[in-house]
Amino acid sequence: MLIKLKINESTLPIEQIPKDEKKLEIIAPNLSNLPSQLSQLNNLEFLSITSSELTSLPDYLFSLPKLSTLKLKGLQLKFLPKIIQENHSLKTLFVVDTNLCELPQNIEMLRSLEVLILENNQLSSLPDNIYKLILLKKLILTGNKISKEDIRISQFKNLRFFGA
Repeated sequence: MLIKLKINESTLPIEQIPKDEKKLEIIAPNLSNLPSQLSQLNNLEFLSITSSELTSLPDYLFSLPKLSTLKLKGLQLKFLPKIIQENHSLKTLFVVDTNLCELPQNIEMLRSLEVLILENNQLSSLPDNIYKLILLKKLILTGNKISKEDIRISQFKNLRFFGA
């Protein structure tokens, strides 16, 4: 079951979320921080966050052991934390309508990543290590500053869908 939290406050009613929850969607335009109690959701597999005030992500988010899908929309996020490499269960990463300027150089450490959606950001290049994501099947880069000619599509081993 998916729990949806739609709030206008700047704090999350975290006590409403069962500790064994697997899917969580947070829509909170005024949310500027994620509460540390989210780190206790060890069964969380799917997390979607939509907020126009959130400027960074806490490290613990990438230590959630079962998190396989992370959707980030509308955040004022210029960079993904370097600790993202610690998450070996992440299969799907959406970073849409943020101000993301660059991807971490260690992005290849996301060994399980199959889907990478980076629409409507400020990316002007990709790190060379992105081509080491051998399980990547879908890559979408539309709405960025990257030129199609700068992307070496043939170097992706299993890419089935590409959009730029």
